[in-house]
Amino acid sequence: KQVTGVTWSPCGQFLASTSYDKTVQIASFDFATQQTKTIAVLKAHTKEVNSVTWSPCGKFLASGSYDKTAHIWDFDVDTGQGEDVAQFKDTHTRAVNSVSWSPCGQFLATGLHDKTIRVWTGS
Repeated sequence: KQVTGVTWSPCGQFLASTSYDKTVQIASFDFATQQTKTIAVLKAHTKEVNSVTWSPCGKFLASGSYDKTAHIWDFDVDTGQGEDVAQFKDTHTRAVNSVSWSPCGQFLATGLHDKTIRVWTGS
């Protein structure tokens, strides 16, 4: 599978990646051995996932896909479990190429294939 996006968690212990297999994968990183170990595979997208970002607090991830959706995941690093808690469906007319949290974590921006940006509020 081709990796299409990757991002470090704010604590620096985890990596989230996206790929053409329609998933977001979370891996732990061992600094001593410089090895990664997959701890979770998050599935909800129906087409290739091309962007992922951690929220500033490190509890949430956002992902964007060619399926014209963005998803917010609540990820528990202690259990390795991720829950799809919000979906932005029927709001994007083109593929979601990128996602980015604001520094305060209150807003999520989505960049679309049609050269537009949308901003969503989380509170």
